[in-house]
Amino acid sequence: MEQILLSIIIPVYNAEAHIRRCIDSIHKQEFNTGSFEIILINDGSKDKSLDIIKKVAETDLSIILINKNNEGSGIARNYGIKKARGQYLLFLDSDDFFETDSLKEILQKSIENKLDLHFFGSHIETPDGSMISRFQNYKNNILYNGIYIVKNGIEFSAVWNCLYSRTFIRTNHAEFIDSYTAEDVNFTMKLYPFAQRIMFSNTIVYHYTFNHLSINRGQSADKHYKLAMGKMKAMNDIEQRLASNFFPQDIKEIYKKMVNSFMIASLIEFLKKESNFTQKEIFRFLYKAKENSIYPIKGRTLSWKSSILGNILNIEVLYYFLVRLIKR
Repeated sequence: MEQILLSIIIPVYNAEAHIRRCIDSIHKQEFNTGSFEIILINDGSKDKSLDIIKKVAETDLSIILINKNNEGSGIARNYGIKKARGQYLLFLDSDDFFETDSLKEILQKSIENKLDLHFFGSHIETPDGSMISRFQNYKNNILYNGIYIVKNGIEFSAVWNCLYSRTFIRTNHAEFIDSYTAEDVNFTMKLYPFAQRIMFSNTIVYHYTFNHLSINRGQSADKHYKLAMGKMKAMNDIEQRLASNFFPQDIKEIYKKMVNSFMIASLIEFLKKESNFTQKEIFRFLYKAKENSIYPIKGRTLSWKSSILGNILNIEVLYYFLVRLIKR
């Protein structure tokens, strides 16, 4: 039996329009039969996604189907991580796909160099149909470590632009939190500092499309509030780890600045007239932030300007007055 080199983890929620294209893009790679597995986690879809997957799985032996109640993409990915047998893991959203014949070289270099993480390029397809190519700003095929890339700047917003060593993920007990949003940011922030062998490639592998209403549980009247609370939950998880010895000291200082900067950005967003937040939602957010000890803001931020803003926004009486004035 051939060794499974790659596990591709795909959360699926109401993706009937795109899931076949997503699966087909995997079979357009130069993989040997039996060297990869496709783990599809149906996250309580209400459309025909499950029927489509079952039909494809009848003749596609690489597919492993997990059927579960809706809990969001992060928890669905955790199911996939536990089930995975591959030497390396990839996360693919059901609305997106891989570029043809793009993965073979990435996987081969990862195995040869015993990489913990291997970043690659992506195509971002905008709503108007135009295409943006995105890469991390590091030299190709050079070995880095995690502390270096965190200190020198790395994008924490996505998990789909990287190949992950399964052993590395499991050794560090990395998992996604249950959050409406920002579970990607939380996952990568917890993982990157501990990587010892990281490489970057300008090969375009991932094709991202702006159809992501599906896996994030759809639209709702209070979507913006849920997004804000989800981000706070992700940052609070990091804040709790900062209070322990989870991160190295120099990384703790950087992450504390990030948490503070997130809080300032949220407080400013609430004050915009065009924002959809009500007084009640803002005050509820502040109450939760105080409960989680991320407000008032303590310490420095990522820039001196935001540090000054933080000192002003920390004056609770003033901030509450501004909220009532602008949101009346």
